[in-house]
Amino acid sequence: MFVNYVQVYVALKRVYTLIDYNTLTAKHDEIKDLSSYQKTKPIVQKLESVKRKEEYKREHETDFILFNAAKQAVKNHFPSGKYPLIKDLRAEMKELYEEKNRLYPEYYESKEELKSISTIKKNVDTIISQPPERDTEKEREAQNKDKSRDNDIYYF
Repeated sequence: MFVNYVQVYVALKRVYTLIDYNTLTAKHDEIKDLSSYQKTKPIVQKLESVKRKEEYKREHETDFILFNAAKQAVKNHFPSGKYPLIKDLRAEMKELYEEKNRLYPEYYESKEELKSISTIKKNVDTIISQPPERDTEKEREAQNKDKSRDNDIYYF
């Protein structure tokens, strides 16, 4: 079974880009940041209606820190200012995981095939690049046997 080395490599690259773990990580980060933003936003908004603002700020200092970090992250994720629903992001992430799980066997098979082809290629290259070995010791013995036969005198 001979398979074109380039075709296997191209198939492997295609599958690997479809299983891109960075995309999955980015989606996970978007969900986490958007969720944190939505959870802490009411606490920050309540600051305007509270009479003792300094006391309220001290009580909810961690929430304010989380809110500011999440707000900056959400702006980086969604520069347009329009935020998708977390439900939609989770559905998209679920689709990506399903696609990854569906493509992984093909990826693994292509990777193993590429590995075996690489090994075969290295072996062939090694054999081709080496000069033929001459077993001089065996050649000498063979020549000595021939000479000794020629030097033998037979008396009849």
